[in-house]
Amino acid sequence: MPKFRKKPVEIDAIQLTSTNLAAVLGFISDGPDATVDIRATAEGPSIDIPTLEGTMTALPNDWIIRGVKGELYPCKPDIFEATYEPAPSSPVEMHIQFQPDPPPVADAIRDIRRNGPPPTRR
Repeated sequence: MPKFRKKPVEIDAIQLTSTNLAAVLGFISDGPDATVDIRATAEGPSIDIPTLEGTMTALPNDWIIRGVKGELYPCKPDIFEATYEPAPSSPVEMHIQFQPDPPPVADAIRDIRRNGPPPTRR
């Protein structure tokens, strides 16, 4: 049977905890549909999120993911951990150092610039 691999795509995500409801709501408000229902549970807040597949509930410790088209959906911590890893925080910087031409080449270039190209041999 053919196998497939997820394309490497960076996503935005935040984990719902009992202490970060304001941050989660700020994250959700950046999405296309910011209308959510919040309920209190013994473990902490739960949030009903409208998704492309219908309303889904994010429970404490679930991750809320913003997909590639801006859609929001919850993800269980074990699935999130198996599927995603932290992305690099900044682009990789490359430092290129140019070395001067070796002396014989530099001398030849200087001679050509002063005297013109050498005569061609036939």
